[in-house]
Order: sequence, then C-alpha cells, then structure tokens
Amino acid sequence: MSIKPICIKCNKELEDFGAILLSPPNPEGLVVKEHICKKCYKKEPLERLDKKELHLILCNLNWDCEEANKAVEKIYGKFGKVKES
Repeated sequence: MSIKPICIKCNKELEDFGAILLSPPNPEGLVVKEHICKKCYKKEPLERLDKKELHLILCNLNWDCEEANKAVEKIYGKFGKVKES
C-alpha cells in the first residue's frame, strides 16, 4: 500500500483498505477524510464513531463549537441512540 492511513477508531495503520469516513462539510465546504480499518468497520454502525469523535473531527475543520454541536446532534438524532463517550 503506497499510503499509510491510520484507523480513526483503533489508531492502527491499515494493512488493507477498509472504509473512508467523510465529515459533514464546514461552512467553507471543506471535509475531513478519515480511514476505518476492516475490523472496526465490521462493528455495529452506531458504534463506529461516537459523538465526541465526530465533534473533534468537525473542530479540526475549524467549525464553531456551537455549530459542531448542532451538526452532531442532528446527525445522531437521525440514527437514534448511540453510545456516549
């Protein structure tokens, strides 16, 4: 593999391609691309990324904290109850 992506969940280098997670776009339209290994991807969908992890991704995109909170709540509100960190 020519690139060395790291899984956002287990923090291990991917040995084989898994999944790509794209964040919602920030107000400027930019997104963050993260990688998930096959082992973590096979977990239940709502256990793949918790609210705190998604919030951190949005903050890394320079989202306003309040806007990031609203986006996270909107996303998780659509998918039901998820684990809290």
